[in-house]
Amino acid sequence: MNFDAKWKELGDINILVVEDDPFNQLLVKSLLGKLPQIHIFEAYDGLEALDVLQSSQNIDIILLDLHMPNMNGREFLDNFKERDRRQLTSKPAIFIMTTDEDEKKELYTKGADGFISKPFDLEELESKIYQMITLNMETKEEDRGSNNELINHSNNDIERSQRDFFCRLMVLKTKSETEDKLRIQIIANVAKEFALIAGYSLKVASDIYCASQIRDIGLIGFAKTEPHIKFSVEEKHEYNQYILCGYQMMISHIETDFLRVTKKIILQYKESFDGTGVPYHLKGSQISKKAMIVAMAETFEALLATREYREKRSYTPQETYNIFKSESGKRFHPELTILFIKHFYFFIKLRKSILLKR
Repeated sequence: MNFDAKWKELGDINILVVEDDPFNQLLVKSLLGKLPQIHIFEAYDGLEALDVLQSSQNIDIILLDLHMPNMNGREFLDNFKERDRRQLTSKPAIFIMTTDEDEKKELYTKGADGFISKPFDLEELESKIYQMITLNMETKEEDRGSNNELINHSNNDIERSQRDFFCRLMVLKTKSETEDKLRIQIIANVAKEFALIAGYSLKVASDIYCASQIRDIGLIGFAKTEPHIKFSVEEKHEYNQYILCGYQMMISHIETDFLRVTKKIILQYKESFDGTGVPYHLKGSQISKKAMIVAMAETFEALLATREYREKRSYTPQETYNIFKSESGKRFHPELTILFIKHFYFFIKLRKSILLKR
């Protein structure tokens, strides 16, 4: 992926490479050296990294190795979370240098924002750095807007708004059958893990997790409950109206990060990358990637689950994998599709673990 034309828009980017192997330090510098906006800081263990962060509080991204002397990567994450992160004026994104799938879940809980594989790949480095910087810029813009709105409301107003919101959420949950609850749980967990893999922070991924559970909140009153019956043109119009109804239920609340994510997901997760979706026939980059993540998680579960009304009651993992590949650039965002199928069998294992616990 070539981002050269867009890098200048991001301004200066400060990256701290925490790695005890001098060759790997040199390799990262040589790979990213062609981009004058990127400035590399070096640390050879966790202790040195904490010192760098203490003196340079404008680090944007940390590339962290796990296996180092004096203070390893896990110990650094613990120290950074408890002490140094509170002292920084902005939060650096932390990418761990590992490909071990079993380690990733643990490291997410310790504060990792994403992962970089070894040996280093220039395309992967550029892609993940660019994505994280632009995501942070977007979040800062959203935060500025929400802060201006929030100061006009008292804490009591916010609490009343949130209570009202969660009451609506609980109504939806209690109306669900056991199988529906299990389906919602799988979709939410797959969406969260996919969001983490895609480079979103744990906070954003958790928002996506919650939002995916109430994505259909506007359909509570939808009369058409038999999914095997095809919708008429009028019924499709009615379905679109309930998507909008769910969106309207959110906008009565004071804007928060969670509600901002939820509104986009409710309104856009039925859109398609090629513009054939509903309700607005959005296309390509017009569709929020957060909404697309939820759409892919929902499709994943819908294909693998048994549906009595379908001619083919369920699809095998391989068939589902092939369908996802065929929907790249049609239903789904091509870059997200590549990432999803790369981790496809991780999602299969995750789904299986949820089914075994029921």
